[in-house]
Amino acid sequence: MNTLRHPMPDAALGVAPVGSQRTKERFRLSLRSWLVTLVLLVLVPVFVFTVLTTLEMHRARQNAVMAELAQRAESTGHAVSERLGTAIGYLSALATSNAAVTENIPVLYAHAQRVAEMNPGITGIALVNTDRRMVFFTRRPLGEVLAKPRNTDTSDAVFATGQPAVSGLFTGPYSNKAVMSLGVPIHQGDKVAYTLLMVLTSDSFNQLLAQQKLPEDWVAVIVDQQGKILARTHAPERFVGQNVSTTLMAKLKAGAYGLGDGITKDGIEVKTDIVPLQPWGWKMVVSVPSASLNQPLNRSLGMLMVVGGVFTVLGVTAAFALARRITRWVSAVAASTHALQRGDAVPALRSRIVELDDMAKSLKTADRRARQISALLSHTEQRQQEVVAELVSAQRDGLTGLAGRSLFLAQGDGMLRSMPAGHQMALLFVDLDNFKQVNDASGHESGDHVLVRTAEALLASSRQSDIVGRFGGDEFVVCLCAPDEAVAAIAQALAARIIAAVAAIGMGVGCSVGIAYSSDTDTDIAGLLRCADEAMYDAKRLGKNRIFSASQLQAA
Repeated sequence: MNTLRHPMPDAALGVAPVGSQRTKERFRLSLRSWLVTLVLLVLVPVFVFTVLTTLEMHRARQNAVMAELAQRAESTGHAVSERLGTAIGYLSALATSNAAVTENIPVLYAHAQRVAEMNPGITGIALVNTDRRMVFFTRRPLGEVLAKPRNTDTSDAVFATGQPAVSGLFTGPYSNKAVMSLGVPIHQGDKVAYTLLMVLTSDSFNQLLAQQKLPEDWVAVIVDQQGKILARTHAPERFVGQNVSTTLMAKLKAGAYGLGDGITKDGIEVKTDIVPLQPWGWKMVVSVPSASLNQPLNRSLGMLMVVGGVFTVLGVTAAFALARRITRWVSAVAASTHALQRGDAVPALRSRIVELDDMAKSLKTADRRARQISALLSHTEQRQQEVVAELVSAQRDGLTGLAGRSLFLAQGDGMLRSMPAGHQMALLFVDLDNFKQVNDASGHESGDHVLVRTAEALLASSRQSDIVGRFGGDEFVVCLCAPDEAVAAIAQALAARIIAAVAAIGMGVGCSVGIAYSSDTDTDIAGLLRCADEAMYDAKRLGKNRIFSASQLQAA
């Protein structure tokens, strides 16, 4: 009989279908190709990760630089505002002096000359009347007929508003230098009788910008109300007096402040921060070149391409060498197998496998750079904290630790605005008697000792809720708040304690105290301060070492 044979499927015979075999053959690679592919699969992700890490580090560095830019622009603007505030303080002291109030022009001229001589950045101080004529200018002899000021913007603003004003840049008529002027009013009753002007050089603001120690490639510019460059850190002799770049001028006209892009007068693309200097109308502009932000990234990517290329070549070469050796080892195993099948002696097999694992160098580099970025961010944060501390300490008197003029006025204004109903504020203006004799006879160290002792006496005599400050020189102020029926007795008692405590210092020093109450004037803290100052001068005229109040002055 013939036996019927049924063909068995290829799968049952352990043979793959023909189509499947052809598909697998298409993906068959040599051992050498598989090792090279493996190396490439390892290198490419590491390279991409390194690029992404480098880009992230660059972004973090840019954020750190922009944060530092904003902080340095704010601190530089604050320094300029402090400079203007100090100058306004000098002028206000002259404008409220007895010589100004009584129109004693020779004495006021002498005081103004001393102030100008003590400050090298001041070109001169002028007194301008309502006809916009200069009564005197400290660079010219008193009594000389002077021309009408070349720039009357400041005096016009002061006469119109009765408030301090600051001009833009102009050329001084006597110095022929780039200057700007500050003005404060001299009141006669409710009217502004004169404007006291202080002329400052552009060079003094150039020096102020240089003192901020900005990075070498950063550019700081002070811009006046008309968009002119008032001072500049780089090439001021070339750019001061010119208008700012068109891009910056467009931003200023649009009222755009803060961080942004721009182009300097040199044609350099920059990142800028614009800070308004209120209330003067000036702007502080600090810029950092965009190229300096992108240069580290370009350098890192270039280095990464070189290092990545070198490592790729080394990796492929090592893979070919290792594949050749492994192929020999596989061939030797195959030869041993064939020899066993033939019954021949199996040769001894010796193989050596070397693992190459040196791809972590780029990650170590990335880790090191990340630590550098972290250290930079930590340093920036620490610097910001230091600047905040410096700004707070700058509002206090460096010798006595008492509140300075701006801090005292701010705290006193806050007390006046938050005063409860049925209460009054009393302001004591304390001026030392015979203090100049101490300086002349014993030197400034003894004078500083007297000032420190006076500050301690004021603090010891005052209540914890009172505000104590020093206005400079030998002038001190105290602000207190009390019920209407008790405020006079409390202020008088405090003044008596202060006089006794200052007299106890010795060295022939005493003090005169002027007192003003919020009921004496309906103005702000500055008006209250003027009343107390006038009362203090009356105390000195009555024989010093005594108390005089604004109420007595009004009664007289």
